[in-house]
Amino acid sequence: MQRRGSLMAEPVDERVLVLAPGRDGALTCRILGEAGIGCRAVASVPAFNEEFARGAGAAIIAEEALDQESAPQIAALLKEQPAWSDFPIILVVRESGAGTRLQEFSPLGNVSLFTRPMNLGALTTAIGTALRARRRQYEVRNLLAERDSAARRKDEFLAMLAHELRNPLAPVRTTLHVLKLRHPGDRDTQTAVGVAERSVKHLARLIDDLLDVSRVTLGKVGLRCEHMDAADVVRLATEAMGARFAEKHVALDIEVQSARLPVSGDAVRLEQAIANVLDNALKFTPPGGKVRVRAEADRGEAKVTVSDTGAGIAPEDLPHVFDLFVQADRSLDRTVGGLGVGLTIVKGLVELHGGRIAVTSDGLGAGTTAVLHLPLAEPPPSQIETDNEVEAGGRLRVLVVDDNHDGADSLADFLSLTGCETKTAYDGVEALEVFSGFRPEAVLLDIGLPKLNGFEVAEKIRTSPGGEGVTIIAVTGYGRDEDRVRGRSVGFDHHLVKPIDLTAIGRLITSAVRSPRTE
Repeated sequence: MQRRGSLMAEPVDERVLVLAPGRDGALTCRILGEAGIGCRAVASVPAFNEEFARGAGAAIIAEEALDQESAPQIAALLKEQPAWSDFPIILVVRESGAGTRLQEFSPLGNVSLFTRPMNLGALTTAIGTALRARRRQYEVRNLLAERDSAARRKDEFLAMLAHELRNPLAPVRTTLHVLKLRHPGDRDTQTAVGVAERSVKHLARLIDDLLDVSRVTLGKVGLRCEHMDAADVVRLATEAMGARFAEKHVALDIEVQSARLPVSGDAVRLEQAIANVLDNALKFTPPGGKVRVRAEADRGEAKVTVSDTGAGIAPEDLPHVFDLFVQADRSLDRTVGGLGVGLTIVKGLVELHGGRIAVTSDGLGAGTTAVLHLPLAEPPPSQIETDNEVEAGGRLRVLVVDDNHDGADSLADFLSLTGCETKTAYDGVEALEVFSGFRPEAVLLDIGLPKLNGFEVAEKIRTSPGGEGVTIIAVTGYGRDEDRVRGRSVGFDHHLVKPIDLTAIGRLITSAVRSPRTE
């Protein structure tokens, strides 16, 4: 593998390696030199391999320089070439042995045979052609290197952008949760907070997608599955779309059966799928029209039907509604595009959940019906929920460290309401000072801190007296795998990405403190 790396690292090298015994190599190099072609003669396979690792544009190999041991060595060397490389070799053989040698080397790809006696002009021309082809390979190599460099820069930029976007989201989510705890009986406050929390949740998911653009564009969307009620998902999707329906003066009729529709899936993605279907129905239904949504249980499935009184779909377009970038014109005057990409995404999301979707229409002007089917799941055991996540039994001391003052203060405020004793710090040096005097049982620690970053703080806490038993939880905008691995190596117990799930943070702290850290 070292040879491959060396080959890729060298600048464009157009010299020709000549592997031949005795004076043949030097003579060949002299002839090529007269034609303006750089050359390097070697007499052994180890020397050839060493020069090849430094870089070369082509090679001339005399068959007498190869034996049963050396030929496989060159074969193995060529097999290690990177994807962009197809190193050209001219093999000089006796006419009687041409067939055998070609059979030995042809599987390696770019091998040409010259038989003795050679036409020196033809050999020089062949080398020139091989070098021109090698230059194109170098161009491909450089383009691939530029692409990889651009991809690395993109990943670094997206990681930093996601970090910067997550930071302001964290105090928003925390403050909303504090409002819920402080005003449990205020219905208007609870409703408003619920709407805001869902918006934060959607924005957080978009930021997650931002970190892996290829995953989204290739349809490789990860699901965060949990038990849920499909009826609730339908209600949320229609609620989110309600204002747009009212603005266009399209009636939205919702009929959700009273019984629960338990499914296992990603609530955000399922809501996205249903909202996308609703969006298409709204788009192609004129003012004064109507869209009806019905959710029900049907033969072991949750069935969601969205029907509209809009433009409908022509019979010839109906088989293609799920095709990517294919638009079926649903308007009577042929001025409005079709369902297009939207239903392609819906189909992928529904199928990821083990479901299916079907779209029907009686033709133009007859409206459209989309039916989503999701497998019903066994409901989880009933759980007693409480807003006071940290269980009674003593006030836990928690240190919150974040250079975003709003983020640190709001998280500390929330933890205080749940029964913790908290202190805050806003940079790495202050965190160590507060830790020394406060002696917390848990530390919620940002990574991107001034003066000392979170990795350095965690490492110093672990090596300080009493620090080995402290629960250290990263609360950060950095969510890449390498960030998690590095955090674990310096002593973090858990890695949470902003905005954190506040319904779980208290239980996480409690369970972690009750289970001492073991190496």
